Amino acid sequence: MNIKKNYLPSKRSFVDNFLVMEVLAQSQKIQKTGRKIFHFELGEPIPRTPKKILNEAKRLINLNLPGYTPSNGIKELREKISEHYLARKIKVNASNIFITTGSSGAFLLTFLSCFDPGDRVVIFNPSYPAYRNILKSLNIEVIEINPSKNNLSLINLRKVKKYKNIKGIIISSPNNPNGQVFDYDELKFIYEYCKENSIRLISDEIYHGIEYGKFCHCLKSFGKDAIIINSFSKYFCMPGWRLGW
Repeated sequence: MNIKKNYLPSKRSFVDNFLVMEVLAQSQKIQKTGRKIFHFELGEPIPRTPKKILNEAKRLINLNLPGYTPSNGIKELREKISEHYLARKIKVNASNIFITTGSSGAFLLTFLSCFDPGDRVVIFNPSYPAYRNILKSLNIEVIEINPSKNNLSLINLRKVKKYKNIKGIIISSPNNPNGQVFDYDELKFIYEYCKENSIRLISDEIYHGIEYGKFCHCLKSFGKDAIIINSFSKYFCMPGWRLGW
């Protein structure tokens, strides 16, 4: 007896397209015709990966090291990241750092460990679309807080006070895509609000270190009750290496 199999994808896989990659594909087609293209569709640093990093990667490859590493990442790397924070007077124990497959892997693991299906999680628009897509694919309810109509590029974190039964809040500073940098008082408010209301606070700090003007405050400078997600892609000029924490 022949049984017709249903190869359709799962319902939770129906998320919005990541339009950035479609724009990239189209722009690359135009570029191949000889036209000059300035790529603003990707959050990619202008300088290429430093030669020092490339040379060290080649050296390690030639050593033919064993393949598997600890699930939380190589100890020496976690210790170096800890030192990176200590240079900013922020103490983060290496045992509290988890190496991931890029920041996307960090978001996926964080959402899985923090939230259950049906939980309500807040994002502030405009925002990085991957937050919404990953949350929805995990059957987590996404609460989108939009800016005021008279200022579509300004995020007001205090708007979260209007919402109830929130399990998590995701912020990024500098924000992707509008570049907004939250000041000390704004971050202090959201940190204390989440702590008082038992809300998981997740801070995307992937653009830290390449800000212009305002200095970016790490959420860990306010206390331990926040999860920080970062990557080597931007500040260390290693986009595509898929190395985050």
